[in-house]
Amino acid sequence: IGVELDSHAFHAATMNYQNCPWPVRLQAIHASITDFTQDYLERDMRVSAIICNPPYFNDGEVAAETKRAMARHTQTLSHQTLIDCCGNLLLANGTAHFVLPKSEGAQFIKRVMQSENIGLVLSRLLQIKTTEQKPVSRLLIELTKKLILIRIRSRKIDGRVVTIQQKIHQTTIIFRSNHNQ
Repeated sequence: IGVELDSHAFHAATMNYQNCPWPVRLQAIHASITDFTQDYLERDMRVSAIICNPPYFNDGEVAAETKRAMARHTQTLSHQTLIDCCGNLLLANGTAHFVLPKSEGAQFIKRVMQSENIGLVLSRLLQIKTTEQKPVSRLLIELTKKLILIRIRSRKIDGRVVTIQQKIHQTTIIFRSNHNQ
């Protein structure tokens, strides 16, 4: 499923889908990600993977052309809104992938880490240089939806019953060996 807000990009995606080798597997939806998320949640549906080329820039000069500004700047879709939508749409252990410039990517990761209730954790980060001599310019970010368990316990403290809620994040440990056989 491809979700696209811009009508021209939606029509281009529809044409591309129709002309690819597996058109029955693809569907373009003309909607905002917030409307799409709300619709999916109302139907109790989730996805296992999200690939996203989000609006890049939080600051700086906004392009004069409305379409270009909407695609490049976060004024119509904030990174926090995107993080919340992805966290709500993903199944447990589902992944979301993003491409962002280095500074915006760092801010994006920080927002994810501050959004504990959504259950997304940074699982992979790839730093891109256009040449070996140049600094990192882009980040490829993978987030994984981790199951959040809530443990509720009641204890008596000073004669009063106190309820304690504790969040337990599911973690995955991957062991890799570097054997040369």
